[in-house]
Amino acid sequence: RAWFESNNLFCTLNLIDEMALLAIGDPAITSALHAMPFIALQLSERFLSNTACLNNLLINSLRDGPNALWLNNLGSGSVGANPLVSGNFDVVKMDRGFFLSQVEKPMFPVLIKNIREYCDRVVVEGLEDARLIDELSHAGIWAVQGDIFPQVKKYKFTDERTRKNENIRRKISIRWNESRNCSSPLQ
Repeated sequence: RAWFESNNLFCTLNLIDEMALLAIGDPAITSALHAMPFIALQLSERFLSNTACLNNLLINSLRDGPNALWLNNLGSGSVGANPLVSGNFDVVKMDRGFFLSQVEKPMFPVLIKNIREYCDRVVVEGLEDARLIDELSHAGIWAVQGDIFPQVKKYKFTDERTRKNENIRRKISIRWNESRNCSSPLQ
């Protein structure tokens, strides 16, 4: 948590199928998510059903927590504009195929302006040409994802508490093995 917060970063978690239901129905998972506000919950337009009642129940339940709620795959054609115009999402991420089919068109800035009437933060996925960054910024895009960015180096997420917990687990494993007359600790 400290690493994300100190670097002013967030992590998106795609909620699909049963995961979305567990996020609102399992108290342990709900509690864990609430303890990690740097995790943004992402619902795919492809996952949302055409049943407005079910969508509203799921979306409203997720909105009650501290985690930002993202609509993913906007423009995939799966459910229409209902999730967008509901105004319940903190961020909208455009479908990669939809973005690539629209970005070169002269009406692209107008499209983004219209999307931003319902959600001010728009993310585009699939950016492959760094020359488009300025154009996207002028169109009102909040953030981009794509292959033009270098990979983040693997970061070892350990802190003092993690090391202490690992030492406790190791001691418990050794004691458990000794009680079973084993000669080496569990790996």
